[in-house]
Amino acid sequence: MNSKTITKKQMNQLIKYSVDVFGFTEELFMENAAAAVIRNIALEARENFAIICGPGQKGRIGLKIARILL
Repeated sequence: MNSKTITKKQMNQLIKYSVDVFGFTEELFMENAAAAVIRNIALEARENFAIICGPGQKGRIGLKIARILL
């Protein structure tokens, strides 16, 4: 697979463009990020786990992950 990475600044520009031009919400981006994380967790291999959230965007995504898994 050939993948490319983008900088934080580029990602923020992409999100702003998507919100301004297509009317997407930041909430939608948070939900999609949480769903992507969950898809990459081997839930069947875990008996239990903890989600620890800090402040800011990543903390918001962590809370969404916890909400989805509950």
